[in-house]
Amino acid sequence: MSFTLKGPQIWLGDRRVGKITTSMEGKKVFISYRDRQHHFFRKYSGFGIAEALLDFLEDNQFNEIHIRIGKRETLISNLTEWREHGRPYKHQNFEAQIILPEKHMTKKMLSLSEVME
Repeated sequence: MSFTLKGPQIWLGDRRVGKITTSMEGKKVFISYRDRQHHFFRKYSGFGIAEALLDFLEDNQFNEIHIRIGKRETLISNLTEWREHGRPYKHQNFEAQIILPEKHMTKKMLSLSEVME
């Protein structure tokens, strides 16, 4: 699996997997857009990312993963949380995933001005 950086986005082939940015604290951040209906793993009460993507983020010295749910809800976690508390998940129709229970993420509701950025 080969990921590429194109401007402020990370791509896997012809599919955009997320955006990159820098936080106000200077942290390198990966943003992934999800919804609870299609991306929430009830068994682990959390969200997943491809194991290969987590490796890519670590290799490129990212600090945090922000999972954006809808327009305002954001779940924030550092990469260490994914390695320490993540659950491996394999399914024949998907690449190997790491599922991080939501209890290991910090929930932030974006203000309207942040949504407009």
